Amino acid sequence: MRARATLEPQYSFPVRMISQLADFDAVIDDGIDGVIWNRQVPATVETSLKTGLKKKGSDGRFCVPTDKVASAVVEQFKGWGWPIDAPHQWLAGDIEVLALRFADILSVSSVNIRIEQVRDDACRKFHRDALRARLICTYSGPGTELAVLRDDDEQPRDIDAVPTGCPVLLKGKHWPGPPSRMLVHRSPPIEGTGTARLVV
Repeated sequence: MRARATLEPQYSFPVRMISQLADFDAVIDDGIDGVIWNRQVPATVETSLKTGLKKKGSDGRFCVPTDKVASAVVEQFKGWGWPIDAPHQWLAGDIEVLALRFADILSVSSVNIRIEQVRDDACRKFHRDALRARLICTYSGPGTELAVLRDDDEQPRDIDAVPTGCPVLLKGKHWPGPPSRMLVHRSPPIEGTGTARLVV
């Protein structure tokens, strides 16, 4: 399955598509389990990532104040031996912008960031995270898969993928309000394909 330019399922997903960063707060609406910012990453960034991902690097995990995210990301890139050129500066800045918006919605001043080079079927089972919310952006490679669970199904009937470069904000199990288990997600199965993903 390939990610499409936009998410236009033939079934009813509890997901809202937005066209600008400011509209991420649509996630607070009841009946909405996720919000996807429909956008495209600059071509220069895509090219740089494909080059950088040819060399494996260890995952980066850190908790930082929102105004320190970009500098922490830059340090992670340096650890991978990536050049701190214009495309990678854009990427670090974009991650910080997303973190700031995420923190504003959750009313927090620090965020947990995880930057992963994924080459296997990590998180291959559909699930809902045991936290308030998670924001995921796949900057290179196939995007996160979303699915709908209906009634008491253990396996989803409907599956689609978030387009590469499009951030998705997902409610977790601890989101306040009416409980919901309809929308679940997973990493796309890529093991053995030679594909590499950069996921934040």
